[in-house]
Amino acid sequence: MGFLRSYESLVISSLSRFSRQTAFVVALGVGVSCVSCGGRGGGRGGDSRDGGGGGPAGDNLLIVSIEPLRFLVDEIVGDDFEVGVLVPAGASPETYEPTPLQMRAAEDARLVFSTGVIDFEHVMLQRLSSPERFVDLSAGIELISSVDGGAHVDADGHGHAHGGVDPHVWVAPRGLARMARTAYERIHELYPDSTSYTANYARLSERLAALDRTVAERIAASPTRSFMIFHPGLTYFARDYGLRQIALEHDGKEPSVKQLAETVGLARAEGVSKILYQSEFPRRVVEVMAAEIGAEPVEIDILGYDIVGNILKITEFIAPSATPVPKD
Repeated sequence: MGFLRSYESLVISSLSRFSRQTAFVVALGVGVSCVSCGGRGGGRGGDSRDGGGGGPAGDNLLIVSIEPLRFLVDEIVGDDFEVGVLVPAGASPETYEPTPLQMRAAEDARLVFSTGVIDFEHVMLQRLSSPERFVDLSAGIELISSVDGGAHVDADGHGHAHGGVDPHVWVAPRGLARMARTAYERIHELYPDSTSYTANYARLSERLAALDRTVAERIAASPTRSFMIFHPGLTYFARDYGLRQIALEHDGKEPSVKQLAETVGLARAEGVSKILYQSEFPRRVVEVMAAEIGAEPVEIDILGYDIVGNILKITEFIAPSATPVPKD
């Protein structure tokens, strides 16, 4: 019980500090407000670009809520638009709040692409004077309810909890492919004569289909059927590939002593050798749990621009093999 009580205290302390973090934004410039921008030339490596000057005009501006969506939109529109990102690096989308300047930028943008399932996106939709420009990329995806406040998903893809929707729809190749299709369809509605957008989307669609095949083959060839993660960000990934996600965090709340004891027992029974975590969350909490069960803390990135490469890395962490996952 000594470990469980000290761990619980550490979780409470760390999550409290995390919840008080204030997100920041990168200004595009005085004329257009406050989203971090980068087109294909400026953001391929995932770094946002300050547009400088007065920023792009509204007709040349598209906005996305998070970096992985910028990847999808960039792949479709190429260099034709500036693509601004609302949530900056290091901030959590689940605790983020749009600023007044960001709302002004959203009003000026041609389209605003969202995951459709993050709270701050709903706030923006309610405030926009032209909600028809708001594109919900979760359309067509079978959403998953939060599990025990976001804790466990079994290999059959079913959860055991109530309330809320798991927002991490983009962290799975099949969900990502459906989001790309929705983005393309909305862009095509505005620019039906653009053959380049259609060709770009076709290439992106095949790339995401290939990603799905690679991940499915790797998981099928591996004996691994479960993994542990601090924040339950791989719920859709687990469902799509028949895996069990064991999460330490419960809907942003510290687990109880009883829940910790159950999680430790489950991790040992499942032979967990790694605990995945995002850099946005406290590593120290993960290290304590990892030491208790003899596992290795492993940092993952689900909010970066290169979502395809990041999914491949996650796959290798969960189902390692002698042959590394091929680079996309």
